[in-house]
Amino acid sequence: MRFIQALKKELLLLLRDPAGLAILFVLPGVMVFLVTFIQDTAFDRFAETKMPLLIADEDHDSLGAKIVRGYEASGVFGVVTQIDGRPATLAAASEKIARGDYQIGILIPEGSTRKIRRRAAEILDKAFGTATPGNVPEDTGTYVTLLYDPALMPSFRASVNANLDKYTTQIQTGVLVDAFSEKLETLLPGMQPISMETGNDLKIKESYARLPENRIEPNTVQHNVPAWTIFAMFFIVIPLATNMVREKDNGIELRLRTIPGSYLVSIVGKMAAYQVVCFAQFGFMLAVGMFAMPLMGMPALEIGSNVPELLVTAGLTAWAATAFGILVGTLAGTHDQAASFGSIFVLIMAAVGGIWVPAFAMPETVKAIGRFSPLNWSLAAFYDIFLRNASFRTLWPHWGKLILFTLVLAGIGGAVKKIKRAG
Repeated sequence: MRFIQALKKELLLLLRDPAGLAILFVLPGVMVFLVTFIQDTAFDRFAETKMPLLIADEDHDSLGAKIVRGYEASGVFGVVTQIDGRPATLAAASEKIARGDYQIGILIPEGSTRKIRRRAAEILDKAFGTATPGNVPEDTGTYVTLLYDPALMPSFRASVNANLDKYTTQIQTGVLVDAFSEKLETLLPGMQPISMETGNDLKIKESYARLPENRIEPNTVQHNVPAWTIFAMFFIVIPLATNMVREKDNGIELRLRTIPGSYLVSIVGKMAAYQVVCFAQFGFMLAVGMFAMPLMGMPALEIGSNVPELLVTAGLTAWAATAFGILVGTLAGTHDQAASFGSIFVLIMAAVGGIWVPAFAMPETVKAIGRFSPLNWSLAAFYDIFLRNASFRTLWPHWGKLILFTLVLAGIGGAVKKIKRAG
């Protein structure tokens, strides 16, 4: 009866604050939708839209002509060679990109093709022993400069640079072969010119590595729904901790101690009430991923066949979140302390735990700290289920950490309670 009354009391307190309860559901739902939609559409737009590419060609020779033709034929970039109706110069192009009018530009200085030809001639002269003694080689340095808008994100710049590097290297190689051909014709009269096709015969197919029994296709929805579900669960700390402070202020906690039975039963009842809320959040977020996301043109969430493992992971995450809330409520002396400390600490654990930024992309120091975040353990377990269709054998290390975290925090909370009562 003590457990049932504690459970009933906590649920009534939650229901009396519909605005606070709604935040626990609406805010994570909006966040998971916005983040997934932005990520999904950003990459789709990059793949479907031709990004403007400003090319300033002061070379007016083979290299510049081939670069313009190559990027126009690529289908990835929209080539722009004029500024205000005039051919783009290096200075004007640099200024436009620096001001953010264009995000990417290629600068081809005067004499670039001549340098390539000169380099080819030097190589062949050395090979055939026709180099002139004492001749000082002409500078054959950089032919092309890639410029980026300072506001362009490094991660986006890296993906764009992969395309730029591929086409630029291919084009410069073609110009170098043409230069070799011209030089060989002068050394070996009557030789047929060497021709290099610019097509790419090597086709690369991209795919995810999957085990034979795994039929789940990774996408942004599969990544974001579990991440923001965990974040929502741990934000239960705010109503849980603040209600505990309110009980201390109103004398409710003291009256609960006068009821026969163990006070631990009341704490377990309190945790059970918030478990109900956490599971409701979990179901709500799954529904958003499975039914709301497809309505907006995004992939539907696939939960796979390991439903029992999914429920166990959700339950252990909820226990860890409520244990954290109980500890914050025990330590906090005021409502402001409970709300501010709880929310800030959850944000920190989410940041280092890989909820916002993938753990592999973090510095080693932050990555090491993140391994101690319960949100990281829960996220790893959910990812194994949602993306790898993992079974108990794979999940038990993550589950063990969450169980240990819950027990340790419950023990610390109980010890603090005893110390406060003794004082």
